[in-house]
Amino acid sequence: MRRVVSRRFAIPLQLSQAETYGAWRVALVGDAAHSVHPMAGQGLNLGLGDVEALAAALGRNARAGMDLGDPTKAIGEYDRERRQVRERRKKMKKERGRERKR
Repeated sequence: MRRVVSRRFAIPLQLSQAETYGAWRVALVGDAAHSVHPMAGQGLNLGLGDVEALAAALGRNARAGMDLGDPTKAIGEYDRERRQVRERRKKMKKERGRERKR
């Protein structure tokens, strides 16, 4: 028979996200922008979404001849889009919490 060497514990599934995803010539993507408990299985998906959104914003602004590091242009577009995703995730989390209480 094996002896238990420690008691069981739980790590809460939680999401931490940056308040802003971009600034002058800086864009936060992947784990720099948010962290998710590994068991939640969403970290890679969020990171890929970041890369897709940033690449699209940079591409649009590059074709228009804009300064790609200007936070009012490409970086700002990326920041606004990822904030919207963050707000949708918060809303979904609240709704799931309400469903569990029923």
